[in-house]
Amino acid sequence: MANGPGIAPQHLSSVVEEEPMAVAPSPLAGTNSSLTEKIVDFQSVRSSIGEIGRQSALFFSSTVFALACNYFFKLFVARQLGARLIGWNALGIGIYSVAKLAGQMGLPGTAVRFVSAYRSTNDFERLRGFFWRGLAWSLLGATAIALATCVLRQWLAVHLMHEPAMAAYLPLYALLIPVGVASSFLSQTFKGFGKAGRASFLSNCFGLPLMIVLSTIGFVLGYSLIGYVVAQVLAEFLTLFLIAAELRKLTRGSLHPWGHSLPAIESKARRFAVSFLGIGWLDFAMGHADRFVVAYFLGAKELGIYSLATSAAVVVPLVLQAVNSVFGPMISRLHVQQRKKLLAHLYQTLTKWTLGLTLPLGFVLVIFAEPLMGLFGPDFRAGWLVLVIISLAEIVDCGVGSVGFLLMMSGNEKRYIRMQMLLAPAILLLKMILIPTLGLTGAAIGAALAIVGSNLAYLVQVRKALDMQPLNLSYTRLLIPSLVAAAIVSTMRFTVLRFPAPILLVIPVALATSYLGFLFTAQFCLTSEEEALAGLAWKRARSMIRFPVLRSA
Repeated sequence: MANGPGIAPQHLSSVVEEEPMAVAPSPLAGTNSSLTEKIVDFQSVRSSIGEIGRQSALFFSSTVFALACNYFFKLFVARQLGARLIGWNALGIGIYSVAKLAGQMGLPGTAVRFVSAYRSTNDFERLRGFFWRGLAWSLLGATAIALATCVLRQWLAVHLMHEPAMAAYLPLYALLIPVGVASSFLSQTFKGFGKAGRASFLSNCFGLPLMIVLSTIGFVLGYSLIGYVVAQVLAEFLTLFLIAAELRKLTRGSLHPWGHSLPAIESKARRFAVSFLGIGWLDFAMGHADRFVVAYFLGAKELGIYSLATSAAVVVPLVLQAVNSVFGPMISRLHVQQRKKLLAHLYQTLTKWTLGLTLPLGFVLVIFAEPLMGLFGPDFRAGWLVLVIISLAEIVDCGVGSVGFLLMMSGNEKRYIRMQMLLAPAILLLKMILIPTLGLTGAAIGAALAIVGSNLAYLVQVRKALDMQPLNLSYTRLLIPSLVAAAIVSTMRFTVLRFPAPILLVIPVALATSYLGFLFTAQFCLTSEEEALAGLAWKRARSMIRFPVLRSA
């Protein structure tokens, strides 16, 4: 589509960077001159937005590649292992996630802020000290937790998981802990150096294919779950090696540990790490602890079904994640520069089209939920309602927009943490009530309430602290394109019921045609400002894909 809304996340930065003055004569001119002035002043952040846009494009493309590979690979793995062994793997990864969170002590997340701060002031001595001491403490904590996991494996398997045979697998998951912590610390250091997408690219384009190849070999040789876990360990080792080599090349030896003594980690960095660790625990309690509750009350087979259904719904907020990778740093700059009107305007525009571009995908997952889950095997078809409930909750998440980033990046992180502290125990308690009584449906309702409740709570805080909200009258322009997309998907689902066809082929066709219908209709529903931005984005896109031969002609 020539003038479509697809410019919102990534291409917006390209428009501002390449042709900033073209925005000024848009419909804003003559209607609100002060706002036009603010948009022209926004040129001061063009260079950083361009870099963020390029990194987010790398992140987005590598993530889409990883998701596509994962979906087809999970079809194969689910049929090879079955629901019970998939549940065992989910339990092992859950233990790994908890141990990793405890072992890294908030230091990887702290690296993003303080590596960037030390670089901006050319304080390479403190940078060296933070990097090596932070990495050492993270590895020390992770190793201690890994050893404790090995020692307690029998107790964990019997009393926590109710699966005694899992004890034999836990040492392999324990081996993942220090490797994963080291990879996480180095990846976050990359972000501090302004290279957010590179670590994701290495993991998704090298580590993931290796895991797929090794797992397939293991299945062929009859190693089942143990082959799958070993493949994950070896892929994580490869990712760590590649990230370390790339970071060494990026820093050109400036992070060498020898020479001068390493400065201690600053007290403010230690305090930030403690806060970050607390946020991590609250996030885990609210969003991931339900897997242990499902395993405890319902068993490994039900956990396998639940984990696969929730992982299928993870694609819904993909557009929002891409927007956040660009918009997050922008929020901080605009807030510091006190450009509140421009920030509010961008928040509304980006949220509107994030929701719009998410809806066709959401319709496909909801309407095709049962046959989609059936692709993984007969046992997994029971998880279709889980997929529906969580997909709907994720759509609400996209409709609220970047509320968490607005709080965190505008100096209102205390409001964010306070909401988490209130919601996390309540949501966890609710899940412990719903899961034993309603089974997988109760788990899905609890997860959906966590997503919707936390986002609405953050939205209330954004309105109180920043006087911003995402909705305006222009959202009604999404109604007709959304109805067209929903009608296309529903028609294809009805057709499949009447005339059976291969679901593996029908679902991608339904996704593609629903987006085509949405985008075609949306071009007639754009505001005048959106038409101007879409025209610039389309011009930029054509210049990027034009062949050199055509240019010379």
